[in-house]
Amino acid sequence: MSQPEWPAGRRGAGALLPRLPAAAVAELRGVGRRVTYRPGAVLLTEGERSRHALLLWAGWVKVVAARGRPQPTLLALRGPGDMVGELGALDGRPRTASVLAVSPVTALLVAQSDLHGWLRRVPEAGLVLHQYMSSKLREATRFRLRATDPVEMRTAGLLRSLSGSYGSEEAGGTVITAPLTQQEIAALVGASRAQVQRALAALRGAGAISTGYRSIVILDGDGLARLAGEAG
Repeated sequence: MSQPEWPAGRRGAGALLPRLPAAAVAELRGVGRRVTYRPGAVLLTEGERSRHALLLWAGWVKVVAARGRPQPTLLALRGPGDMVGELGALDGRPRTASVLAVSPVTALLVAQSDLHGWLRRVPEAGLVLHQYMSSKLREATRFRLRATDPVEMRTAGLLRSLSGSYGSEEAGGTVITAPLTQQEIAALVGASRAQVQRALAALRGAGAISTGYRSIVILDGDGLARLAGEAG
């Protein structure tokens, strides 16, 4: 079955796919198998020993970890162009988190042997994958280090990060294409929904953002950076 064409305007700047040379993408498409998932479907399960990675072609997923807790912790949101499950495919160890579909998802399923073969045949892809994985680790570390910052600063920092990775430049500002609810934003910044509502109201009042139903537009990127404590 032929693979779908890349959805125009939907790739995240911080995702894996835009960083890869065209020849590397073509070869990966040649070894990958197209799979689709409905909203709510579990793509990967924490603790399992599956040996494949998924390159998201269309749609959005959330990465969650339970680790014995009654309620899973939301770790990240991933979208078109991102890869999930690459750690388990590379080192063969149990999955460290679960991945669930937030919307209808189309992905390329790449078996461990095919991923390893692709990396051997396309050496430059290994460097790109390493850089991509490093950027995700840096992102996670940055959010942990900001855990004691005021909620407004943490929220501004998250929105700035999302706009850089999943922002679409349109008239009037940068639209964050990731379909986040206020509760999911709260989970990502480690705050209550009420605290995030107040933080979003403050950011709107400062003219940095506008919001709608599952819609956030960055109106003033420099102002958002200052509010996040990241200007300069």
